[in-house]
Amino acid sequence: MIAAIAFFGIFAVASALAQTISGTVVDLQKIPIPGATVSLVVEMGGCPSTVTTSGSNGRFEFSGAQPGRYRVKAAKIGYVTQEFGEKEKRTPGFGATILLTPSTPNADIKIVLLAGSEIRGTVYDEQGRPLAGGYVFFKDPDRPSQSFSARTNGSGGYHVTDLPPGKFYVSARRFSEQANQVVGDLWYYPGTTDKNLASLVTLSENPAFVDIHFGGLERAAGIVQVRTEQGLPVARAEVAVRKRGQTYWEHHDTLRTGADGRAEIRKLPPGEYCAFIMKLPPPLASWRNPAAEATSADRYGKQFRVETGDGPVSIDFAVGSGIELAGRFVMRDGGPPPPGHGISFDLLSTPDVAEFTGSMSFQVPPARLDDGSFAFQGLVPEERYTLREFQRDHLKTFVTVGIRLNGASLRGDDIVIPARAAAQTLEVVLDRGGVISGVVSSDTHARSAKARRVAGDAPAAIYPENTTTEVVNGRFVFRGLPAGTYVISVAGSERSQATEVKAGEVVEIEL
Repeated sequence: MIAAIAFFGIFAVASALAQTISGTVVDLQKIPIPGATVSLVVEMGGCPSTVTTSGSNGRFEFSGAQPGRYRVKAAKIGYVTQEFGEKEKRTPGFGATILLTPSTPNADIKIVLLAGSEIRGTVYDEQGRPLAGGYVFFKDPDRPSQSFSARTNGSGGYHVTDLPPGKFYVSARRFSEQANQVVGDLWYYPGTTDKNLASLVTLSENPAFVDIHFGGLERAAGIVQVRTEQGLPVARAEVAVRKRGQTYWEHHDTLRTGADGRAEIRKLPPGEYCAFIMKLPPPLASWRNPAAEATSADRYGKQFRVETGDGPVSIDFAVGSGIELAGRFVMRDGGPPPPGHGISFDLLSTPDVAEFTGSMSFQVPPARLDDGSFAFQGLVPEERYTLREFQRDHLKTFVTVGIRLNGASLRGDDIVIPARAAAQTLEVVLDRGGVISGVVSSDTHARSAKARRVAGDAPAAIYPENTTTEVVNGRFVFRGLPAGTYVISVAGSERSQATEVKAGEVVEIEL
């Protein structure tokens, strides 16, 4: 009995000393980031004490932390991994210490994650074959203590989305499963073991495409040249190359032109190909051939054939300036749009080209908004564009309920910009989003719920009629719904319920 009392006394003291470390993971615009992996690290102990995930509001919490020194780290795909205080201290990989003592209050902190830079490519061996299972390394010469790595897949490719912006040496080595370590020479981009001959790769908000060739670069099989109509080279143009297969056009490579407007294509097996410009820096517009029919691939790209023993194929594009589309957000009720509405979107044209099945897309870089207005440059008149993606507050406080072009309402989300209009203006109509929250009865073991809109006017491509969400601990929630009538159902049950939600309203139901 005495031992039990002593144990209870120790437990009570430990509980009294325990503190809580909580906080929020946000981006540079202070928008909460859900789904980030947050680690509580004992500074003097080495390994993370525990790991959690930020919730839908970006919040996380570690309860029961004993007095000591801690660091907190957050990570998520697409963002640069960051420790608390790292951004303010300017110490890559090492942030600020959180000191907990019996007299300190609970710590509530904020971790800011920066959007990561994207890089992808393929590693080839000495025979020009894709190297599966190798390792790719990224080293910043200005910060030698900070390095990153990725492993190539079965096709020799790699794809990284969470590197910090900057200049990197990109290199690769083989990996030995028997020795369980990297082996052999370290090959630097573009294809050398001499670091003095290696090329630095600059990573920014634009994706980078870097291939590494063991044994040096092969002779170019094709040379793409992108120039303006005035003959000036166009850098940072992204060109897709596709090969005709038996049933559809297969993706072969994605190129990115350098300062001279050139990009070289390696490894072109004999066959028929089509190259087209996916993206250009504004205000330039994607290439079009007005002499070709609208349903022909030659209108949007250039087809060519490769035979065995041919010299390098030359593919030249001449591009001109596009037109500008200015826009703004308006509220459905006539009030002012929300300040600092953090939204971005892409406009893509996806023409229906006969015999060309595959993703022939022409992307216009998104406009990031700060005052409710936006502008796009480099659009092609009389082409069909589509609003594809909206990124805003994860809780979807405001939703899009309409689109107006030059004062006329669009029935869907297709946008065709007339060539003769004096001014091109686009209005995106916003309204407050509704919420439907529900409880699933205990006799239903459902993992998901579905909301089907049966009435309401919102662009279908942005807000599809059927929306699904997870059921967690018997509860589900649909956020950011345009006003309308919805039929709510859960998987594994025949029960459903129709309910109406108004702008900005929260509706509670039970199934």
